[in-house]
Amino acid sequence: MIDAYSTVRRRGSNPSVDLDSETVILDAATGVYFGVEGVGRSVWEMLEQPRAVADMVTALEERYDVSAARCRSDLLRFLNELLKEGLVEVDNGNTP
Repeated sequence: MIDAYSTVRRRGSNPSVDLDSETVILDAATGVYFGVEGVGRSVWEMLEQPRAVADMVTALEERYDVSAARCRSDLLRFLNELLKEGLVEVDNGNTP
C-alpha cells in the first residue's frame, strides 16, 4: 500500500503514449490499456523517475488550485489504484 512516506515509480514494463489530452498506458502483462488525463496525466509524467508522495503533493499544489489535504487524499487514492493495476512500484523504506 502506498502512503504519505512512500516513493513511487512506474513499472518499467508498461509503455505509455500521449494522444491529444490523454496518456494511454499499456499493461504489458495483460494487454489491457488504461487512459489518464488531466491531473492523472501530470502524475504519470512525474512518475517517470521515482518520486516521493510528499514531493508530488507539493508539485500538484503549485500547479493546481487544491488544498494539501485534498491533494494528498486524491493522490494516494489514484496511486493505490495504479498499484492495484500493477502500473507502479512502491518503496516504503522511507517510513520513519
